[in-house]
Amino acid sequence: MIIALPAIGFLLTAGSIRSADNKSIQGKVTGADGKAFARAEIVAEQALVKAQPAIVKTDSNGQYVFRGLPVGLYTVTAYVEGVPMSQAKIRISSAGWTKLDFDLRLNDRRGGGADRMQTDLSMSTPSPGR
Repeated sequence: MIIALPAIGFLLTAGSIRSADNKSIQGKVTGADGKAFARAEIVAEQALVKAQPAIVKTDSNGQYVFRGLPVGLYTVTAYVEGVPMSQAKIRISSAGWTKLDFDLRLNDRRGGGADRMQTDLSMSTPSPGR
């Protein structure tokens, strides 16, 4: 009987981790050279809620993952060496992963001293008002 209880506890924990994964954002950052961009800092700030932002860095493949974020509207910003390069507003739900990719080549195409921040259009969950 005692041996079964830890197993049940593990199953309950695994289930809550799985449901936390359903409330997450993942994506990839592509650099201005078209290659995966490692070590970009990605910041997710929940709109209308005063809370600490969630921060992750991209791996060597340019990929990032936020796990366990509460359902809601977020502003997600990609920073390169402390400079905000791209930003998007997205809504995440408990239905599954929300994919948000940032392509920094779009910044170079704007040229002419234009604001380097741009809303990334490669996301799979539409922003409000679109």
